[in-house]
Amino acid sequence: MAETLTLERDLAVTLGLPRKELAHHRASLSEGDDWGKRGSAIGYTDVGLEKLHALVGVDEVILPQKPLVIAKVTRANIRNPRLIEVDYRGDKILVRVKRQDLYVMGMSVVMRRDGPGWAEGRRPKRRGYVKTDDLG
Repeated sequence: MAETLTLERDLAVTLGLPRKELAHHRASLSEGDDWGKRGSAIGYTDVGLEKLHALVGVDEVILPQKPLVIAKVTRANIRNPRLIEVDYRGDKILVRVKRQDLYVMGMSVVMRRDGPGWAEGRRPKRRGYVKTDDLG
């Protein structure tokens, strides 16, 4: 099989489906023609992708966008060095960051939804400043 394969792990992310569901649909496809293995990774051929999209009921894959929001830092000296506390729409929430020492009280922080919590959307390049001009 010389053609390129679209890996199942990448496909699960773009379709927003669990891998178990993709594996369930893969059982109705034929190995070699529709899907194959590259090492231990499973990949789908172009024909297999079309059949899988028909099985799942997806016409076109659109990647979900994670919107960025702006909040104000209320505490930047939490004991955990990877967390800061921000005020977002009147609520105090914790945001996961890479380096807590880049944030100061009252500064704007760009954050995004990440699973059940929040994470920094843009990392400051210097202490106390992050670019928010293009977010409105």
